[in-house]
Amino acid sequence: MKKIKLFICKSLFIGSPLLILIILYIIKDPFKVIYHYDSYYKSGKPNYIMINRDFVSFETFCNNYPESKFDSYIFGNSRSIFYQISDWQKYIGSRHCYHFDASDESLYGINIKIKYLFDHKIPIKNSLIILDFNTLKETKNHTGHLFLKHPSLTKQNYFLFQLEYFRTFIDKNFLTAYIDFIFNTKVTSVAFRIN
Repeated sequence: MKKIKLFICKSLFIGSPLLILIILYIIKDPFKVIYHYDSYYKSGKPNYIMINRDFVSFETFCNNYPESKFDSYIFGNSRSIFYQISDWQKYIGSRHCYHFDASDESLYGINIKIKYLFDHKIPIKNSLIILDFNTLKETKNHTGHLFLKHPSLTKQNYFLFQLEYFRTFIDKNFLTAYIDFIFNTKVTSVAFRIN
């Protein structure tokens, strides 16, 4: 019994830094992938931590669809932002448009979004798909916290999805810059924008 208690005490002591990091990650949610947010960007304020535009785009769609009842969509990577909904609406006769933009969007990403809409019986009256070479070359889920697709789209295990973000969080360059930011409330390192 004494050996078991000693083992537990040593384990807690050795594991306490990891436990602290897990708690910090959960409380702070630096990549905004744990909790629900009505808005992922604050008007007039910079985002010091780059967040996954694809994840944000899908979450924003889910947040707004019940009220907005979108029926027309723009799909594409960051180049698609030059195709403004306000311009497109003049030609399609719909006031319910949504832009599914994503950093480094892929053919895979566009496909699973369209499949999601079909599977959930969400109408697609109009669709504008912006393609370039980078979009066409990728046919599976990306890796890296900035490019992973939403687990509701990919059916990826939610724990593995979060694990990818936690790995980025504990990267020494990111963590050092993040802790410095928490205490100094200013960005002092380029490493803060880790890819």
